[in-house]
Amino acid sequence: MAPSSGARRAIPGHRRGLEGLYESIVLTGPYWYLALSVIVLFGAGWRPRVLGWCAVALLFPLVFLTGMRQSRQVLVSALAVFSLLRRDGPMWPIRLIQFQLAMIYGINAIAKTTPGYLSGEALMGMSQSLPNFLVDLSSGYVPMGFLRIPVRVAAVLSVATEYGLALGFWFRRTRLATAAVGVAFHLVLKTIVRIHMLDWTSMFLYLAFLLPFPARPRRFKR
Repeated sequence: MAPSSGARRAIPGHRRGLEGLYESIVLTGPYWYLALSVIVLFGAGWRPRVLGWCAVALLFPLVFLTGMRQSRQVLVSALAVFSLLRRDGPMWPIRLIQFQLAMIYGINAIAKTTPGYLSGEALMGMSQSLPNFLVDLSSGYVPMGFLRIPVRVAAVLSVATEYGLALGFWFRRTRLATAAVGVAFHLVLKTIVRIHMLDWTSMFLYLAFLLPFPARPRRFKR
């Protein structure tokens, strides 16, 4: 769990004081072991609300390190919301996690709903200019094994899939099918573009819809 030299070089900020703080405290073995211990105790269910917020406080400085920043933001946010959940309390913390997942897909889909992206031109340009693309799409086709799908078709399918993932989890009858489509979508996406841990993080949040959380009894005033 000790931080690598690459992670040490990724410290943000322009002040030596902040860099020194990260070097001397955050990016040290004892700090990471402490964070891991708190997470393990939280996962074991021992004083989850207190330890959940302790874990959030310990992990929050890691959000600002370069690399996998979006994944860290999503996970720390989900941990903070989950720490609000009581065993016999209301379900609104789980609802916040569900909204977070829907927003990840929904905002991506809305941002891509442009003529430039849907025509495939943006994807072809990004595949040539961005280092995280694993394939060159300048030919106008996406290689998928023995298939070659036109980039325009792939762009439209990806946007439609993300709209479906943003909406499909909200209906009980379509949740399992939506989760299956989401897993397949991310597995295919990993062969085209590298997005670090964001795909695994998104799939982890599927549990907020799929786990059988017990129904909370309604309280009526007399």
